[in-house]
Amino acid sequence: MSDLPRFVVIKSKHNGKYLTKISKEESITKGFSETYVNFRGEDVTSPLVKFELERAKTKPGWVHIRYCYNNKYLTMQSNYSWYFLASADQPLEEDETDWKNTLFKPIKFDIGGEEYFRFQHVTKRYACLSKWEKSYEDGLYAGDTQVDGFDTFKILDWESLVIFPKNTVAFKSHSGVGWYVTNKQDQFMRELKDVDIVDQSVAHEISTIGDGYVRIRNLSTKLFWRCTATYIIADSKNSADKYSIFLPIKVADNIVVLRQMGDNTFLWVENSGHSRTALYANETNIIDKTKFMVVESVTSKKIYNINFRHEEGRIYNLNVIEKSQAVADNPEDVHRAMKLTFEYNKTRSIALRNSISLVSDVKPTVEIYSIPLIINKDKIELSRDQITAVGQWGRATTFETSTKTNYVVGVPPQTRAIITLVVTEGTCEVPFSYAQKDSFYDGTSKITEMEDGMYTGVNVFNMEIKTTYETLP
Repeated sequence: MSDLPRFVVIKSKHNGKYLTKISKEESITKGFSETYVNFRGEDVTSPLVKFELERAKTKPGWVHIRYCYNNKYLTMQSNYSWYFLASADQPLEEDETDWKNTLFKPIKFDIGGEEYFRFQHVTKRYACLSKWEKSYEDGLYAGDTQVDGFDTFKILDWESLVIFPKNTVAFKSHSGVGWYVTNKQDQFMRELKDVDIVDQSVAHEISTIGDGYVRIRNLSTKLFWRCTATYIIADSKNSADKYSIFLPIKVADNIVVLRQMGDNTFLWVENSGHSRTALYANETNIIDKTKFMVVESVTSKKIYNINFRHEEGRIYNLNVIEKSQAVADNPEDVHRAMKLTFEYNKTRSIALRNSISLVSDVKPTVEIYSIPLIINKDKIELSRDQITAVGQWGRATTFETSTKTNYVVGVPPQTRAIITLVVTEGTCEVPFSYAQKDSFYDGTSKITEMEDGMYTGVNVFNMEIKTTYETLP
């Protein structure tokens, strides 16, 4: 398990596609559960291909596989159908003979120097890509107890992927003068002094290919970046040219380095302070001059039509906390009812995020009319009453409110009552969809429907009063 990242994308070696759930339309057409998973995913940056490997509590080296899109765990469909669904509400590992058990053992091995994994279900069968029934083709199946070519998977680290904004972006050097990279003079990419973000020659579209590689298309030439000798030129039409493919690596919130895959070297610009400097592609190490800031080519962003899927939320990190304590002494010889006031702080934290890896310099405005709240250890509801502010998109914001609670306690004669206010604090994660409106420098705008939202909230619930008594000295 130490060899595996926490958040992963699971790729079949057999068909080269990623594990994902079927669409709602396909589930209706085939009569399948919408939680049925298969190897049909083609976009490695899609939230629909993200899984979490959770360590088992009772079996070291074993894991539960949680589908992050709906917060459910992979489990077999039934005792008679061994196809896997992302449908278990909780990880199950107590009874290893139960088909509902969600335990898997990752087994690492090499093929031609490349690292691959198999996942053996607790039933001793290997999870594999199905090729036996046409309707279930490419599904994830609990196959034979013997290995075969369909049970071999590549595991990709989700958190190492650089997911760019859907809009056009510009690059400028992180160190030195910080001018924009452009091809304003000719097809050669340069860092020029007198070029601004509004200039189309600095605008680029990023398209992800394969396992997190990108191609960079310059809007002014409509052609892709390509490495030629030691320079970058925006002149490529050939999608198969390895010299026009780059691997982005995130090094800070909105800072990346770009490795060109032709010679496996990094792009860089000379920080000389001259009015122009070429974009080179022959540095072998990540150093200051290889770092580029990614800037969105938008004037504003707005997030609205947020739709929380709270029925697919999950609750974790439950902790019982003593919030306040009061003491009531009754030195008299008769029973007394005594009124106490508890004053304590309620702490809440909320965060709204999407799957974009890079922190944008353009902060969106967010329209939101309710937020998820933990009601009890098993239930999340939407509340309109608890909204105060959402803070900054992409970052957690903590709020504190002072609260008073009155309580009447009966205290026997010659007795001290110690009253403790106890609450439960928990964290919830709730996926959501939303609309995003982006406005551009030319006065146009674009609306995109997105499915990659994730809400993380911390709140207290289940307030309890606990009373103990002791005899007065």
